[in-house]
Amino acid sequence: MSLSHSTRRPLPGRTTVVMQPAFVHILTLVARLLPYRFMGFEALTWAKILPLGMMFFCILFNYTILRDTKDVLVVTAPGSGAEIIPFLKTYVNLPMAIGFTVGYAKVSGGLAPFIRVSTA
Repeated sequence: MSLSHSTRRPLPGRTTVVMQPAFVHILTLVARLLPYRFMGFEALTWAKILPLGMMFFCILFNYTILRDTKDVLVVTAPGSGAEIIPFLKTYVNLPMAIGFTVGYAKVSGGLAPFIRVSTA
């Protein structure tokens, strides 16, 4: 019989952290104050959609600005031109993306025994 993630006991001598973001309390407060529906969605749903929409906008905005700036700096650099862009994407960008993905997988997998998610 295997234990599910929520029923595991912490290791002796180690403390577990229950991750409870502060915005959970804000979302429940908004849901109590605005118990009506707007455009088919409840207030609690809007309290989640609006911050996520703002984050999505900021990420896309920053990505667009950085991508355009990178292209301009690479093309106008002395001794280089537009022919360097495929080289950079193949031999610099791709290995770094794979390396960061592997590193993130190792770090996030190594932290799993220390984090317990509470369902109550």
